[in-house]
Order: sequence, then structure tokens, then C-alpha cells
Amino acid sequence: MDFLKKRIAELESYLPELTKRPDFDEFWAKTLKQTHAVPLEAKVEKIDYPIAAVDVYDISYCGFDETRIHGWLIVPAVLQKKKYPAMVQYHGFTGSRGAPSDHVAFAMLGCAVLAIDCREQGGVTGSGRLRDCVLHVRPRRCRRLRLRIYGVGGCRVYSLTAVYEKGSDGP
Repeated sequence: MDFLKKRIAELESYLPELTKRPDFDEFWAKTLKQTHAVPLEAKVEKIDYPIAAVDVYDISYCGFDETRIHGWLIVPAVLQKKKYPAMVQYHGFTGSRGAPSDHVAFAMLGCAVLAIDCREQGGVTGSGRLRDCVLHVRPRRCRRLRLRIYGVGGCRVYSLTAVYEKGSDGP
């Protein structure tokens, strides 16, 4: 038996250990119940896109925790069909839905593409659990600016900026 046939036989006979947790069915029943309790509130807005061969839509909907989820829907316009095979793309860690041009190649193959932003991964979609907080600091006549930020719990500082306004001693 050659290498490839042997490898295929090994893969076909492989039986991995099952890792399904005891609360699997309970978890999904609870999660689906939460999902059905939140209205989808889908929004679809066609955008003007320079490639006439595709129709591009900016879409969004409410996730089960009421986070607004954003994505692109790219449809091959040249085929003018009512139904298309579809590909749903969830990006990798720290990615985003990208630009529509990232997905046009699949649309040109005749496939509709739904590219979804994942929560807190660098795209438009944020998280329903986080709230924005702005801390305004106005130093007056000081030579040095020292800021100390304390956080309790799940605190993250995304940006900290020193702004010198009229009336303060700037650098």
C-alpha cells in the first residue's frame, strides 16, 4: 500500500475521544432561548461601490447580548439571480470584516459573501458589555503632566491623550 492510501485508511479509521461536556445540551438550550428573546433589528444599506459587477451592502443586526454586529454582504450583481451559494466569513483574532474588496474574488466566482465582524476584534463591532468613559484633565500652569489611572475589574484603557488648550502651559 502506498503512503497516500495508507494515510487515508488511518484517517478513515480514526476515532477521537469524545469531549462533549455533560451540560452541552443545557448550555445550547439556554443560549438559543436568550437569542430568540432579542429582536434581530436587521439593517441593510446598499453602498455605492466602484465595481459594477457586485452589489455591496453594509449590514448590522443585534446579537443575543444586544451588541450591534456589523458586516458586509457582497452579491455578484452580474448574474442577476435571486439565490446564490453563500460563504459566511468570520475573521481570525484581531481581524475585522475588512473592506468589501477583500471578498470580491469570491463574489466573482458566483458566491454571495457575508463577512461578519466579531466582537472586540478591531472592527466596527464593539461589545455590549463595555461602556465608553472619557476622563477630562485640564492642567493649569504645570511643568509636568502626570496621570495615574486605576481600574477595578475588567478595565481597559484604549487611548490616553494629553491635550494642551488655550490658557495652559503647553510644551
